[in-house]
Parts: sequence; structure tokens; C-alpha cells
Amino acid sequence: MVDKPVILKHLKQQASLIGHMDRLHLLEPSTIFMEFGAGRGKLSHWLQMALGNCAKDVDYLLIDRANNRYKYDRYHRGEDQGPCFQRLNLDIEHLDLSKVPCIQNCKRKIVAVSKHLCGAATDLTLRCLMETLSTDSGKTSAQDTGMEKNTDDRENKRQKLAASEGPVKGVTLALCCHHCCSWPQYVGRPFLQNIGFTAEDFHLLCCLSSWATCGIDVRLKKNLKINAGRTANNSAVNTDSDDWDSDEDNSDDISMQKATTQGNTSENEKGKSENCDEDKWSNYTVSEREEIGRQCKRLIDAGRLWYLESHDFSARLAFYVDSAISLENAVLLATPRT
Repeated sequence: MVDKPVILKHLKQQASLIGHMDRLHLLEPSTIFMEFGAGRGKLSHWLQMALGNCAKDVDYLLIDRANNRYKYDRYHRGEDQGPCFQRLNLDIEHLDLSKVPCIQNCKRKIVAVSKHLCGAATDLTLRCLMETLSTDSGKTSAQDTGMEKNTDDRENKRQKLAASEGPVKGVTLALCCHHCCSWPQYVGRPFLQNIGFTAEDFHLLCCLSSWATCGIDVRLKKNLKINAGRTANNSAVNTDSDDWDSDEDNSDDISMQKATTQGNTSENEKGKSENCDEDKWSNYTVSEREEIGRQCKRLIDAGRLWYLESHDFSARLAFYVDSAISLENAVLLATPRT
């Protein structure tokens, strides 16, 4: 039984993501599961536990530019612990999947997963999946010298085939940190440009998206509690000093003074609580700012859905956990059109 709220929170998120994958029929044999921004590999660990050791011809490829400690790979090194985890330590921007050994000349399907893939990393992942893979993975031209630009190299390898014929079977990306998105890496630029957005507008969109998760309401309530505690302590100190210096004859006057002070304090705190909901710079209430932030996030995600649909994928957004568990609770789901 898990008794730590933080651990339980992450377990609920991982279980929900795996449940969404199961409903899309992505938990099947003959699959390469690729976790982008893998970190310690918790999601792949529980994914392997869900599939069990009986799953045939399954591999796990974990991609992260950092070398993390206490990785969950250690639970999958024995012969009876399922397939070993393979890792690639590099930036997703520089990843060419057609040159990965376990993917070259392989007929297995690929399922891409991630949990809270930050900002531009989501766009780099989508571009990597759509533009560096083909049905003839690994067959590169002998004339490639490595001097060409990455974009030109990817365009030469890309084949205009139906998504159902390609190697990508499904995408499950839990989104995060839209304020870290970048216009050059963003995959939905044509989508936003068609509705009149510029690079500067996109930058403002990313900045405003942070309003949805910056915890304004939590900080205001915390500050109110701190101020209330300080006021109570000051009142107690003043009361003690007054009682120490006063005579018994003035006890009634002191009681009246304390009651008046407490009444004024409660009125001041009430006034602060009424005014704290409105931001003095934006003139929006906390709930209005959060709603604006959520709408900015969904607009950024709409461009990503457009990008996947332009590559013959059926894509949609879903909320995989309650906002009380995580404010970043949106997941991007995509499967090839049939």
C-alpha cells in the first residue's frame, strides 16, 4: 500500500497513460516502445510490468539527453525480468530514427510515449517520428557525406505514404510546459499563420499559457495564512505586555481594547481576501487568468493536432487525470488513419 501522496500521484498518472494506450490497442507484441524524455524510466518500467514477460518480440528504447541516477533499468537486467532497456543519451533534435540499430531493417511497429515532455521537446519528438522514419528504415544513400543540413537530409528520406503503412503505430505524449515552446521548433506554424498569428504572437501565447499552472491562487491563500499568523502573534504579544503593565482596575478597559483590535484585524483580513482575487497589473481575477492560460495551451496543442492530421494520423487531446493530481493533465493521442 502506497502511503506517500507524491508517489501515489505519479502512479495514478502512469496507470492512466497505460490505460489510454490499452484502449488504443497499443499494448501488443512485436512493438518497439520509445519513451522520449525518459528520465529514470518509470513509465517504461510500469509499461513493461503491464505487458509482462510473456510479450514476444518487444523492445524498450529510452531517449534522454541527461544521464540520470537511480534509473529503473536495474529492474530489467535479469533474464527473468523482461527485455533490457536500451538508452540513447542525446538531444531529440539530433535524433535520426532511421539510423538507430534496433529500428534499422525492422518490421516491428513503433509506439512513442512520454510523461510530461516539456515544451519544444514535444514538437521535436513529433517531427522526429514523422520525418526521420520511413518504411525502408535504415536504407540511406551511399552518397550521403554528412555535410548536408539536417532538414534537407530528413526531407530526402521522407516518403509520402499512408500513415497506416508507416512504422509508427501510435503516439501517447503527456504534454507539459507550453511556456517553453519555441517558434522555430513548433510544428504547427502553418496552422497559426493561416489564422493570422506571427512569431511575436506565438511568444506572447507561450507566456500567457503559464497562467494556467503558475499557482496564483495557491500563493495568495498561503500569503493570507502567513499574514493571519503574524497578526495573531502580534496581538498575543501586545496582549501579554498590556496585561503585564496594567492594574486590575483597568482590566475592563483592556478587554474592550483587545476586542476592538481583533475586530479591526478580522475586517482587514477580510478586505485582503476580497481584493486578493484580482491582480493589480492585469486587472483579471485568478480564475480568469487561469482560463486564459488554459485556452493558450489548447491553441498551441491545436497546431500539433493539425500537424499529425496532415500526416494521415487521427489525433485528439484527452485529460488523463484530474487537475487536483496534476495541472498538466492533457495527453496527446494519435493513431494512423485506417
